[in-house]
Amino acid sequence: MILEFHMPNFYTSLTQVLYVLSGCYYVCISFQERTGRFKRFATLFYKFSPVLMRQCPMETVEAWKAMRRYLKPRCLIPALVQCNQPVDHTQLEASIYYLEFCVNKLKNEDRAIHNFLISTYVMSRSEQKLLAYLTEQSKLLAVVYDPQYALRLCSEHKLTRACVLIYAAMGLYEESVDHALLVSVTCLFVCLSIKTPDVINPLCVCSEG
Repeated sequence: MILEFHMPNFYTSLTQVLYVLSGCYYVCISFQERTGRFKRFATLFYKFSPVLMRQCPMETVEAWKAMRRYLKPRCLIPALVQCNQPVDHTQLEASIYYLEFCVNKLKNEDRAIHNFLISTYVMSRSEQKLLAYLTEQSKLLAVVYDPQYALRLCSEHKLTRACVLIYAAMGLYEESVDHALLVSVTCLFVCLSIKTPDVINPLCVCSEG
């Protein structure tokens, strides 16, 4: 069965073919880059993305990316949450791909998006990506994510290196030092380098030992 949403008289068109319901359905979307049209079209993504993410996660994420700022990432969280129930690594990878796009390309500063990115890193066991993210955040005047939430999550999963960075970002240097000692002596330099990244790379230090 082919469902086609065609919006004529557009200057440019973008076609996304999304594989739905185990290959039985396709959604062929053809539309033009006009703000009003995109906004109305966004409601279709919000409604059907949970189903699409289960059947074709990467294709769905590519469609989200094509919509760029016309989609509100926060409204897509329900579609992303199901990736953890139960854990589906293909969906998790697609989720990380989109969330990193929001944070790095769209410069999204929604705390919910940043918190969900951290939880997705943890669920996918992407510790190096998590450490890289926390290191970048430590360079800001104030981190975007919720430190208390991130600390609780990383503590529960015994991600000590991540806890070192989070404690330091919170200004709790004594706790950061205590956790750094559990990793390695050299990891102590993380506490000293959070505000002076040119001295030493905290990501490299935390990866040792």
